[in-house]
Amino acid sequence: MRYPKTTLAILLTGTALCLVAHPAAAATTPTYAFNLPAQGLGDALRAVAARAGWEVYADAAAIEGLRARPLHGTRTARAAIVELLAGTGLTATFGDRSVVVRARDSAANEAAASDADSPPDSQIVVTGTHIRGAEVASQVITVSRETIRDRGQADLGEATRAIPQNFGGGQNPGVGFGAGLINSNVNSASSVNLRGLGPDATLTLLEGHRLPYDSAFSGVDISAIPVAAIDRLEIVADGASALYGSDAVGGVVNVVLRHDARGLSTSARLGASTDGGNFQQQADVVYGAGWSGGDLLVAYDYAHNSAILAEQRDYRGVLPPKATLYPRQRRHAVTLAGRQDLTSGVTFNFDAIYSHRTSETLGGLATSPFLFQPRVETFSAASRLDVELGAGWKLKAQGAYGLDRTQLFTTFSPSGSPPAVTRGCLCNTAWSAEIGADGPLFALGGGSARLALGAGTRSNALDNTRFVNNAPTNAFDESQDSRFAYAELFLPFVGPGQNLPGLNRLNLSAALRYEDYPDLAQLATPRIALIYAPVQDLTLKGTWSRSFKAPTLFQRFIGYQAFLLPGAALGVGPTGSTVLFTSGGNPALEPERARSWSAGFEFRPAAVPELTLTANWFDIRYKDRVVQPIAGSVSSAFRDPGLATLINFMPASADLAALIAGAQLGLQNFAGSAFDPARVFALVDNRNR
Repeated sequence: MRYPKTTLAILLTGTALCLVAHPAAAATTPTYAFNLPAQGLGDALRAVAARAGWEVYADAAAIEGLRARPLHGTRTARAAIVELLAGTGLTATFGDRSVVVRARDSAANEAAASDADSPPDSQIVVTGTHIRGAEVASQVITVSRETIRDRGQADLGEATRAIPQNFGGGQNPGVGFGAGLINSNVNSASSVNLRGLGPDATLTLLEGHRLPYDSAFSGVDISAIPVAAIDRLEIVADGASALYGSDAVGGVVNVVLRHDARGLSTSARLGASTDGGNFQQQADVVYGAGWSGGDLLVAYDYAHNSAILAEQRDYRGVLPPKATLYPRQRRHAVTLAGRQDLTSGVTFNFDAIYSHRTSETLGGLATSPFLFQPRVETFSAASRLDVELGAGWKLKAQGAYGLDRTQLFTTFSPSGSPPAVTRGCLCNTAWSAEIGADGPLFALGGGSARLALGAGTRSNALDNTRFVNNAPTNAFDESQDSRFAYAELFLPFVGPGQNLPGLNRLNLSAALRYEDYPDLAQLATPRIALIYAPVQDLTLKGTWSRSFKAPTLFQRFIGYQAFLLPGAALGVGPTGSTVLFTSGGNPALEPERARSWSAGFEFRPAAVPELTLTANWFDIRYKDRVVQPIAGSVSSAFRDPGLATLINFMPASADLAALIAGAQLGLQNFAGSAFDPARVFALVDNRNR
């Protein structure tokens, strides 16, 4: 998310979003008791917004250095803001539970005012749309930095695990290796898992651009971004591939950085568990500066927590006393973000993050312990050029580059055997380039019809190296490129200004995205959304969409094994027959696909402005999931009718030879006799599919 030349750089989130004033509300305008000391104007505006449940958009350069006088007594939110702005030379444009604060004689302000039928927030893009000022039909969950701080949460991983729409298991610290491969705690990272569909089915963005994948399973470590550097999280728990492409099956999480920090500030926290372990230490330093046409944010964060040991919890079961229930971690993170107006109507934006984290886990049983000590480095940098084209249109050209390096070091010490030391790297690299534009088309009853168009390309690469006692195994270095184009249309057919009975607001939006993955697939994903408000206080919303997830590079290119097994041991086939069993990666995978419905309502009574009631329903049909179907014994494939399609009872000799030739270790023969294609009773293909 970025802002135009007028720089709506302070976004203070309240409880009312995109609602239009209702004439009847004037008679019951609520008042609030304020007791604010003299302070910076930005802080004072934030306090009023939080008290009244409003949104305030303010020009950071215009309010920099301004002080607000004390504010005491009972007033309406509008009266409080007018009083705070008195004598500052700033102007305020009021909407329903929102206000835009600008410099009085700003040329950019005049340009923004030229789009007369656009709402005050028409320069703002929220997660879930590419169109500035468009209302989002999906449920948008906003979690501010202040909320995370007040809840005592140490990082964004803890913050997202507390969201009901997110599954707190999966790739997160404290999840062990018995949780299934894709849900295992690979490197103590924290990945968002909306709707429990898997961390690889949730798209995580930073300022609207993609981040490099973490470790093997295409999740993103959101804890690499320090809380001190963010303004808020915006979460859309709905299928959004039509807007953002692959991975957005369960939804999208967008991390929005701060642009209002001024001066130097520090904070620190300590925390501990009453039963022992997980002693937390965290400290950060944030520096922010603003000047005419630009701003800068630099933030450093340090965090450390001790482990939780099995002996510290009475539910440890058979685990050894020193086994780790929650890993020891240490993290350093740096964030840099800023913007600069280059000339009239042209703004350069940039952001970068760097994180270094180490962790340690002692697992296994007393007879076969393992010590897991991964080290993770994450780096991402992105820049964007915003160009005002005139007539309300805006062009965005952006590029991003990132890498994630998970260095593995594991020592496995089974009783009676020498230790096995595994080391290697799950090294991800990602880059992308995109250009897009959005703006008004023509007037409708509820405002301007608006269109967004864009196209781009991106690439993901995974270099997987692994050594067991210095012997290489499971190595590959592969990449996947894609090209995409998208279009989104927003049609506000009816607005509250028309005063139609039983029809306060009616909006329709539609989006379509086309993606081309060379040698993999070409996909077109549509989305349709409807917003209907019979009265100002009640809004009904519904969406239909299709989404997809490209198979991961790990799923496609990890090596597979080929085993020759005796048929008698499996209870199948004539005497002396064999079964060829394969298991592992499969380069011929196709994308996973999903169809999503969602519906809900939002009730915000004007008479009780601090009350919001919402209910949301969703239905996702997710098919073509990539799995290894046989989780247990090979013999189960012959007993379970649901696995019958994995068995080929008449395998061709050429197919058998090709599978054996491509196997990572060649043919592993456990049949007790030499391989003979004529004696292979069945081929059981349990590779990823």
